[in-house]
Amino acid sequence: MVQEKEVADELRECSRKLSAPDGDKIFMGKNYDPTTGTLNLNKVYYHPDLKEAGVVIPLNRALVIQHVVQVIKENIPGLSRLILSDNRLSQLEPFAPLAKCCPNLTYIDLGKNKIHSVTELNYLKGLNLTEINLDENPFCDDYRDHNSYIR
Repeated sequence: MVQEKEVADELRECSRKLSAPDGDKIFMGKNYDPTTGTLNLNKVYYHPDLKEAGVVIPLNRALVIQHVVQVIKENIPGLSRLILSDNRLSQLEPFAPLAKCCPNLTYIDLGKNKIHSVTELNYLKGLNLTEINLDENPFCDDYRDHNSYIR
């Protein structure tokens, strides 16, 4: 329960924005380039369209990732490039279902996230990746060169 009317009104308005029908699909659609098969979800937390609407999408939360994967599965099965850089991602398990629904996915950008363990990459094994960007993740500091953790 919220005591102050202003806070209650802001929460109510925020709730409406977050539950806007198909808002997530519209946002993802605006960031999908069908000519290249690229979905650009770089810095989703700071995206100007979302910021302007007062909406926050914490892509680093498993339930949010699962929802994004579901939207991709239902609407972008031809996805070939997925840019997820700079989203504070630390877990990759929720992305594992992409292996079954996105057979054309060959590139994923996970640079500038918070991946602390190289074992997280095991969740991407089912993907047909030919290129992956992992630059500036904490686990990279444990290796002299990227060939040590990419095989």
